[in-house]
Amino acid sequence: MINKKIRYNISAILFFIYLCIPFFNAILERVFSVVGLSEKLALWPILAVLYGGYALLCITRRKLLVPDFWAIYLSMILFFAVTYILHPEYEPWYTRSDYGVLNYVLKPSTGVFIYLFIRLVDDPKAIMKTIKVSAIPMYLYFGLAVVQALRRGYWIDVSNKGYERHIAYNLSLGYNVLIFVLPFMYDFLEKRKIGDLIGSAIGVFIILVAGSRGPFLDLAIFLILYFMIKISNARTRLFVTLGIIVGAVLLWFAYPYILQALAKLLETLNISSRFLTKLMSGTIADDNHRGEIWAAALRMIRARPLGYGAMGSRHVLYRYIYVAHPHDFFLEILIDFGVVFGSFIILWLFCWAIRLFRMRDMDEWKAVFLIFFARACQLLVSLTFWHSIGLWGALAVGVCMYRASKGWRRVWQTVERLM
Repeated sequence: MINKKIRYNISAILFFIYLCIPFFNAILERVFSVVGLSEKLALWPILAVLYGGYALLCITRRKLLVPDFWAIYLSMILFFAVTYILHPEYEPWYTRSDYGVLNYVLKPSTGVFIYLFIRLVDDPKAIMKTIKVSAIPMYLYFGLAVVQALRRGYWIDVSNKGYERHIAYNLSLGYNVLIFVLPFMYDFLEKRKIGDLIGSAIGVFIILVAGSRGPFLDLAIFLILYFMIKISNARTRLFVTLGIIVGAVLLWFAYPYILQALAKLLETLNISSRFLTKLMSGTIADDNHRGEIWAAALRMIRARPLGYGAMGSRHVLYRYIYVAHPHDFFLEILIDFGVVFGSFIILWLFCWAIRLFRMRDMDEWKAVFLIFFARACQLLVSLTFWHSIGLWGALAVGVCMYRASKGWRRVWQTVERLM
């Protein structure tokens, strides 16, 4: 039998491997190309190690199966299966090689599986530490991608017609970097350590150079919620509130000069930042054609308020954007689940998040939840919840928090015995 400490270490290692899949995959792709094997095979050895380790843990202790994850995963498969039976016309969108169901949602390297590994680790300190350690190889991976794009002069994207197009930024890169930035930023705000400041700065710099505007919205939400929590917990709330107001006012007056300094710094490095350009030109609030996508999504909801099923927006919204999702969490939920059930899901998630933020004696867990909640806020303006490590990570952290709370501990123990 494997003792408790070794199990925790193995769980953290598996979480590390999951977070660094792109890094390991890039290495194996290069190795496979050298030895004459298909680069498409590179992912499978990584998954074999990842889930072989998970199987080993489950053999040593059945409790580590994490039945709530498999219930969610099987429910997703059932939802897609039922939707496909009712809507066989969705087949082209379900079987796409890039954004289809298997590769984008159900494959064991996708966003929903972060739920499994967070529940497996089930320790706030270990989760934070593992994400920060994972940032080292992942910053290297993202940094090399940025260097390659700068040398090429553009990023490669796909238009709504399926054609290759060249753009000045990478939509998903900034969000992917953000999950590694936020733990460093939280720890720096708490402990004021120079290492955490450096970790935050590296990630923010990568986002600034190559990312879109969206990650900075998530960063703003993270900072606002962080200080709100601090104010609610502080005994000297008045002084903390005044300090935040004074700091905000000073930042308001200083930010034009800060922007100019950053722009000049990047200019000397022959680098342009889409975010800084938009901010300085006053076009930061441009919706980048999202208005057309959202209007089409609203028309879909009005036409069929009972919903379209899993990934039900794709067969319509492909006319506006290649990925074919609404770029808004609330619209996508209402399209997929219908107005009645979808509204219930949205209301439940809202109340559930407030309850988690208000839990007492859960400061370490609330820090982790804040990180994943802020990362999930990308869904307000971009991407899809089916693939979001922010949303699925926040749900997993929430379950861990309830399991750790005194009132729910006995309930969870009873459920796990039954499972």
